[in-house]
Amino acid sequence: MRLGGFHKWPQRLTATALAVAAAVSCAPGSNKAPASPLVVPNAALGPQAPGAVEVDASDGQRVQAEAPSLPSSTTPDVMPASVTLGAAGAADAQVRPAGPYEEGVDEFVERLTIDEDELSVRVANDLGSLGSMSVGKPNGGALINGVHMPESEHWELIIPQLAWGTEETVHYLTTAIGAVVEQFPDSHPMYIGHLSRQEGGPLRPHRSHQSGRDVDLSYYYVPERAEWYRPATKHTLDRARTWAFVKALVTRTDVEYIFMSTRVQVLLKDYALSIGEDKDWLDTLFEFRSRNPEPIIRHTYGHRTHMHVRFFNPKAQAMGIRSYDALARHRVISPQVRFQPYLAKPGDSYAALARIAGVRTKTVETTNAGRPLLAGRVVVVPVRGDVVRVDGLQVPPRRLPPGPSTTHATVVASPLDQ
Repeated sequence: MRLGGFHKWPQRLTATALAVAAAVSCAPGSNKAPASPLVVPNAALGPQAPGAVEVDASDGQRVQAEAPSLPSSTTPDVMPASVTLGAAGAADAQVRPAGPYEEGVDEFVERLTIDEDELSVRVANDLGSLGSMSVGKPNGGALINGVHMPESEHWELIIPQLAWGTEETVHYLTTAIGAVVEQFPDSHPMYIGHLSRQEGGPLRPHRSHQSGRDVDLSYYYVPERAEWYRPATKHTLDRARTWAFVKALVTRTDVEYIFMSTRVQVLLKDYALSIGEDKDWLDTLFEFRSRNPEPIIRHTYGHRTHMHVRFFNPKAQAMGIRSYDALARHRVISPQVRFQPYLAKPGDSYAALARIAGVRTKTVETTNAGRPLLAGRVVVVPVRGDVVRVDGLQVPPRRLPPGPSTTHATVVASPLDQ
């Protein structure tokens, strides 16, 4: 028995395309509450004007950002890291050093705002034009248009075949490692373990590493102890270089989590305090000796030999959400549940179909309104797949150490090097 002839059943068509993701910067060192995070819910695909993103400014005022209609003076050949909006809403570009995978603002907005028909055509015939996409979740996802981590004297790929990530992930890694090399030019190469497979999906022995946003990394060690998978102890860990790397992840990339043994957290946090880092800021980062319910650096068993880093990918995740249905329709991904028609044959049963599809018998019966399964009747079978549908994207502002305050709202159009 074979379930064939995939058919995408009708779903509600959204009125507009996904707008440029919006975020509000928190004033580092100020007494204000944390600023609003970057939010890209599915509602952003709804009835609002194309490209319109409402942003709460840190001073309580509200501004409307029409990203696609930015004046040409704000769209240089290299995408600016941010477009800052004052209280009046006037845009002026702030061009920061560009990474190797950044694009013009117009190109980025165009990818996000193409209509459904054009998106379907591109998925079918020109998938590469949509850029890297992180689709689904880290433990139920796929990587589309992945980028291979390049070779360098500053890092060593343990298994090159499993060193694929999104453009943003690769850019973030090179940025953070570069920050260490800039401060400590004689550092040993960082050992890079698994990222993702070229197309993402399950990667043994991990439950995650499926969507191009996860990576296993070594710590920096004292020179005579540097090797992959060595336990980090007070005798082996190079605290200065490892802290420089972690600080760069937090301040110069959109890091979501850093999974690290509590024993290593103790060493790093004590070192950071010893060199004068702000205690309250460190308490927002480390799980160790902190009451913060959402620390970035968290203990997970087995991470004394390496750290596991997961990044937010504002661009790749937003495109993954936007393109999910088209990718499923063209069989680029296998959605978590898809519906397939099946012409029943003599001897078929709902139980047998459920076993093949990987779902419960009751689920198949309910999908077909409990009608008897008769030979010659077309029934609909919900088939379990691998890639989970994600309903929205929320990226918090970066947790920067105390510094000059700001009240600007920021429309994020690419990774920020702050």
